[in-house]
Amino acid sequence: DALTFDLTTADIEELSGNSGSDRLSATDNTNVKIYGNGGDDVITTAGGNDTLFGGAGKDHIVAGGGSDRIKGGNDDDNIDGGIGNDTLYGDAGNDTVVGGEGNDTLYGQSGNDRLEGSSGNDTLLGGSGDDWLSGGDGADILNAELGNDILVGGLGNDTLYGGKGDSSLEGGAGDDELYAVEGSNTLSGGDGNDSLFAGTGNDQLSGDAGDDDLYGSTGDDILQGGSGNDLLIGKSGHDSLHGGDGNDILVGVNTSTAKGKGTVDTLMGGAGSDVFVLGEEEVYYNDGNVGTSGIDDYALITDFNASEDVIQLRGQSNDYVLGVPDNSLGMGVYMDSDRSGSYTNGDELIAIVQGDTSLGLDDTSMLYV
Repeated sequence: DALTFDLTTADIEELSGNSGSDRLSATDNTNVKIYGNGGDDVITTAGGNDTLFGGAGKDHIVAGGGSDRIKGGNDDDNIDGGIGNDTLYGDAGNDTVVGGEGNDTLYGQSGNDRLEGSSGNDTLLGGSGDDWLSGGDGADILNAELGNDILVGGLGNDTLYGGKGDSSLEGGAGDDELYAVEGSNTLSGGDGNDSLFAGTGNDQLSGDAGDDDLYGSTGDDILQGGSGNDLLIGKSGHDSLHGGDGNDILVGVNTSTAKGKGTVDTLMGGAGSDVFVLGEEEVYYNDGNVGTSGIDDYALITDFNASEDVIQLRGQSNDYVLGVPDNSLGMGVYMDSDRSGSYTNGDELIAIVQGDTSLGLDDTSMLYV
């Protein structure tokens, strides 16, 4: 069936197709409601704030100007909101949903969907299935929800949420916020000064260009600052922190809870003048057990350069001693538990330092707070 209406002439504001593959077109700016019903339908409108339902079948729906509401229905649909602030639903099936110009809201719902916000400040929600979400221009919000999804923020200051699956989040240009949530996720900030947050899984965070803030969480996370002056905080878990280029601050522990108890973190500053924080209001990596040497919780600093890097410790130099731990990985910095002034069994290992064989507790590279 092929149906074309000029709604100004026909004075019709609602169209319904049948079970076949219909072609339903509204050619003026009236606010219309169109039902495709069964079949592979083609629905197009001009201006107006329209409500369009594809129904069963593989439908192709293109709205014109106006703020439209479109639902694809069952099967694999193609939806384009056009100009205006639109609300678009893929519904069941593997759908392609494009917001077009304007501040749009796109729902993938069930199926493996492709959502494109285009220009404007858009909100994209993937739903169930393995989805691909792209914000385009503007300050967009992308939420993977369920499934193993790919999220790309594009231009603008975007906010991306990974959802419950193993997802890939890429901020793109702009100052973005990326949240891993659940699953084992890969987060990439792109250009701009970004904030990246790991979730409950074993996540990999890359700040890329810009002065970025990276936060691990409860899993065994990998944090890479990239270029720029970055802040890396590993929190819980056995984390690996690499500052990259720039003057970076590396903190392996969750500073508000266990403070490194039971974790071994690997800290690599990279190029630049970096600060390795091993204590602030409290000493980090102190398990509180004077009967052990602390070999189960410490920071491994792999590339310390005393000519440009700094190790920050709580207290003062005579609170610590140097010694070689049983694993012989490098020079150990210990809490002087018995106040003997030299390493003895029972002193608490705080860090193992590699890269500088002339380490001294009174060096200018040691900062006590």
